[in-house]
Order: sequence, then C-alpha cells, then structure tokens
Amino acid sequence: MLVSAPILSLLTLLVFGLAPAVQSTRVDLIVTLKDEAVSTSGSRCRTRLRNTLVLAQVSLSAVLLFAAALLLRSIRKARPYPSGRERLEFARRLVHRSTI
Repeated sequence: MLVSAPILSLLTLLVFGLAPAVQSTRVDLIVTLKDEAVSTSGSRCRTRLRNTLVLAQVSLSAVLLFAAALLLRSIRKARPYPSGRERLEFARRLVHRSTI
C-alpha cells in the first residue's frame, strides 16, 4: 500500500499536470489570438467566472494544506502515547499473571 501511493501520485501528476501543458503547446497562437479579438463580447462575464473559480480553488487548497499540517502536528504529538493495542496486551499479561 505504501509503495503504490507514490506511484499513483506520480501517475496523477503526469495525467493531470503534464497532459494539459503538452496540449497547450499544440495551439496555433495566431488563430487563437484572432478568435479572442473577435469574441470580446461577453468576456467580462467569463473573466469574472474564471476569477471566481481560481479564487475558490486557491482558497480550498490553502484550507486543505492547513488541515494537513494540523493533522501531521497531531500525529506527531500523539506518537509518544501508547496505542490501544499495547494497553490491551499489558492488561492481558497482568490478568494472566494474577491467575497463575
């Protein structure tokens, strides 16, 4: 399970990160610029929507990053405490000693 997580992460990076970058290199800039110059009507609404979506994505990313940092901090603080399994094994040994 631990080995497959980094592999899956790299595969996701390649598909969702590099594929759009490679696709954008195939765009004919002259045609794209001409189309943008012609279709300026309604661009204010598109720009507002695009800016709103970018803001929402950045905000959600910041919240998730902060939550992950808090989770790691909690895990690091909880590490010195014994887990439930260790306590259960200690109780079993204690009961076993008292019955002998």
